[in-house]
Amino acid sequence: MAERRWALAPLQGLLLATLVLLAAVGLALWLTLRGPSLGLELKAAGERGVRVVAVSPQGPAAGVLDVGDVIQALSSARGHHDLSGFDPVSQPHAEPTFAAYNAYLEKEQAVFRSLQAGSVTLHLESDERVSLTPADQRSVASLPLAFWLLHLYGALACLIGLSVWVFMPRYWPARLLALSGVGMFLATWQHSLWESRELVLPGALFDVLMRGNHLAMYLLFTTLTALLVIYPRRTPGARWIIAGVVAVMTALQLNENLQGVDLPLHTFYLPMLLFYLLGIGLMAAQWRLTRSRPTERGALRWVFLSILITMGMGLVVYFLPVALNLPPVAHPSTMVGLVVTLYIGFALGILRYRLFQLERWWFMAWAWFLGGLAVLLVDVAVISASGLNQAEALALAVIIG
Repeated sequence: MAERRWALAPLQGLLLATLVLLAAVGLALWLTLRGPSLGLELKAAGERGVRVVAVSPQGPAAGVLDVGDVIQALSSARGHHDLSGFDPVSQPHAEPTFAAYNAYLEKEQAVFRSLQAGSVTLHLESDERVSLTPADQRSVASLPLAFWLLHLYGALACLIGLSVWVFMPRYWPARLLALSGVGMFLATWQHSLWESRELVLPGALFDVLMRGNHLAMYLLFTTLTALLVIYPRRTPGARWIIAGVVAVMTALQLNENLQGVDLPLHTFYLPMLLFYLLGIGLMAAQWRLTRSRPTERGALRWVFLSILITMGMGLVVYFLPVALNLPPVAHPSTMVGLVVTLYIGFALGILRYRLFQLERWWFMAWAWFLGGLAVLLVDVAVISASGLNQAEALALAVIIG
């Protein structure tokens, strides 16, 4: 029986993956721009409520609210909602228990239903009351920078992982790196939807995004852990270690989705700390296995820098402070940016230590791919802006590129 091979050439596969990622970003953009929208950018003001930090000139609140106004409550025909202590940029899984998680989603759903009621009344700290009719959608300009950064980080991680796999589709370390990149993109895709919300999301949608984000993160952690088990050397009992990791991950996800038992310290973030400690143990085992192999030890040192240090920085600046009920050191998008340097580290490791048995031509292939993608994007822009036919636009795009 003939061996099955990757049907597309590597660069064709990367181009197809890029188009899929762009379509996914377009879907996220469409979902994020859907209303109801007040045309405001809001930040938590503690027990005072939420503070207005920007007002869209074309939004419903233009000329009615000013930067610095504090909204203490919101009411409509569907109820009155106190906004004291409410954080419009927080997330349900920052809460340490299932009860607090559910309460957060109930609050989101209640406020969202009020925004759907048509006219809403905002109760300001100055004792003023302002009535507005939310718009059906928001403008692209109102999206925060974090929305675009999260998609950039996720797409970069995914494409680096896939770019190794398309050249070595039957090599398990390359498969695991690619799967981890897919998990990273799925996690950041869902993260972008709640990170860029104006005030609230529908409770049911928020819950789905949380569960999907956690599944994607667990895919990321499981594949990176398995990678440490088999690369650069296969550790003794590798099959059993990987099976144990998968079993524990499955049990944790079942517990989370069925809301079984609250874990000590923090139900959602404690497992991340435990798997980070497991990664350190696996790295120590790999260090012993490669003691007489200087080339593999050099590669291992780069893997250590890529995975454990970047993941450790993410834990220190965000996950640990939140788990300890402290304010995070960095914004969530900054934490994601730290994690994505893991994949950049792998790319540099390929150049320095030939990780995954790839040579410098891997970077040349990337250069050709990015050049072709740039020509394609310029071609689309020229067609859209000038009305030229495809052949004329392609010729102009090649000259510009």
